[in-house]
Parts: sequence; C-alpha cells; structure tokens
Amino acid sequence: MAEWLSTHQAPCLFKMVFGFECPTCGMQTALILLLKGELLNSLSTYPPLIPTLLLIFMSLSWLMFRKPRWIFLETFIYADLGFILLNYVFILFSSH
Repeated sequence: MAEWLSTHQAPCLFKMVFGFECPTCGMQTALILLLKGELLNSLSTYPPLIPTLLLIFMSLSWLMFRKPRWIFLETFIYADLGFILLNYVFILFSSH
C-alpha cells in the first residue's frame, strides 16, 4: 500500500496556485514513511502527523460513540491546529 501511495501522491494545489508550501505540505510523505515503519523519518518530515491522525481517530470515535467527551476533543482540536500552525511558521522562516 505504501508503495502505491508513494507513486500516486496528490499534488499540492495550494503550492501550485500560490507558489509556496501550505500548512500540510509534507503530510502525505510523512504518512507513507509511517506506513513503511520509518517513524523518526516520518516525524522529521511532518511533526504534526501523529497528533492529526490521533485527532481523526478520536473524532470518528466521538461521532460513533460520543466518547471522548466533547470538551476534551475540542481542546485537542485547538492544540493540533496550534501545532500545525507552529510547524508552518517554523517551515516558512527556516526556508528563507
């Protein structure tokens, strides 16, 4: 599956339109590395991947079972968005 995904990555439309990376650039590559078992390479490629995957899992769990409690999920959403934003700012300023 990881091999197929690596040859069929979706292009970054944000980068094609605006000419610079989006806040989630690198996520596909990091996911492929994670599926291959390369955890450290995955984390160095896109650090917010693990919290974002955890957020997706918790959101699906909440939709199906109403667990975890919504207030916890809401807090985790803001924390994940903050982590993505911090990572994006770091990438923007480190590339110049």
